Amino acid sequence: MRVMKVILVHVVLQQPGFVRVKRGYKPLKVENLVKHIDPLKDPTDPYFSFQWYLKNTGQNDGKAKLDLNVEAAWAQGFTGKNITTAIMDDGVDYMHPDLKYNYNARASYDFSSNDPYPYPRFTDDWFNSHGTRCAGEVAAARDNGICGVGVAYDSKIAGIRMLDQPYMTDLIEANSMGHEPNLIDIYSASWGPTDDGKTVDGPRNATMRAIVRGVNEGRNGLGNIYVWASGDGGEDDDCNCDGYAASMWTIIGEYLRVGER
Repeated sequence: MRVMKVILVHVVLQQPGFVRVKRGYKPLKVENLVKHIDPLKDPTDPYFSFQWYLKNTGQNDGKAKLDLNVEAAWAQGFTGKNITTAIMDDGVDYMHPDLKYNYNARASYDFSSNDPYPYPRFTDDWFNSHGTRCAGEVAAARDNGICGVGVAYDSKIAGIRMLDQPYMTDLIEANSMGHEPNLIDIYSASWGPTDDGKTVDGPRNATMRAIVRGVNEGRNGLGNIYVWASGDGGEDDDCNCDGYAASMWTIIGEYLRVGER
């Protein structure tokens, strides 16, 4: 006698496709806030002198001391130790010598290809290098003779590849926002809707639920932190039209690349 198992389906939803745009950068306008503190010795990484947003000495005719003031944080011992930041983007080159020792494989996943290896898909124009650049800004190793240094050079980065497919869905975003919430401290997103003043978009239902759950329950009850890039959503950008950056559940951040202003 064959026993039939009945599965009850409560809800069926068609996942629509929508557009998500990688962020560029905006000029940073932050004055030094902590004075009279002895900084650590400068990193020896060859491109550190070009990282004006970490230490602005007036290079390239910029305004001296107009930077993130990270040396004051480093001098107090805040270097990101024991913290993992998830880079939700088009992949991370976790074999790069500036990142491989700060890579948290357990907390990483590829939601574009559905496998544990969020390595970028190669293109001739390096279009999928965005996530790797973001990872380097966070956790590039210090004093290893390669490139520059990350803001939190003692921290770990997790790669969450979720931005390399023809369109985005609510399910992909939700899975990314809720991936390994007890292994990841900070989720970093440098992308969003077009923000052109005409398109008003933001987290859909499943994504919003994942973010709220992470903030309230992630990190074993301490709560996850979601950092979103502001601006750069289009030529006529309006951050108020970005439901991610404007959300009460996220923190607005900036996006910078080495040597640019």
